Amino acid sequence: MLEYLAFILFVLCVIVGILTSIIGFSGPFLVVIGAVMFDIITWSQSISFWSIGLVFMLAVAGELIEAFILYHAGKKLSPLGKEGMLSGAIFIGKLFTKKRWRFGGMLAGGVLGTFLGEWASGKSAKIAWNNVKSLLFQKVLASVIKIVIIFVQVWIVLWELIHV
Repeated sequence: MLEYLAFILFVLCVIVGILTSIIGFSGPFLVVIGAVMFDIITWSQSISFWSIGLVFMLAVAGELIEAFILYHAGKKLSPLGKEGMLSGAIFIGKLFTKKRWRFGGMLAGGVLGTFLGEWASGKSAKIAWNNVKSLLFQKVLASVIKIVIIFVQVWIVLWELIHV
């Protein structure tokens, strides 16, 4: 019975991890937490220490890759573009009172704020828009990489559980 509860909690951690990776948070670490919770609940140590370590290192690698990608994406932005991204996301995100729409408002506000900040810094509208598109593409790329890492982590954990 505890094995089922532990597995359900692990699956929930994976689902929440994928969803949080889509919106830019650290989803792979939720898979690590889910794997550790599975081992603690079942007391079986069916997931080896080395596999948990590997799953943890993959989560760290995902964060480092995301930081590297976004660092290089942000190098093209002017200081006004960076400030516009943050202030636009906060301001327009707050305009949406329903929580289910708030993320869309933050995304739209970040895009609009970045564009206006880049444009206000003296760049042409075309260059400002290209910078915004580049930033969005690189953010999506970072999220996709983290989701792929989550699937690799799940494969490692399931491999351990099946072959015990």
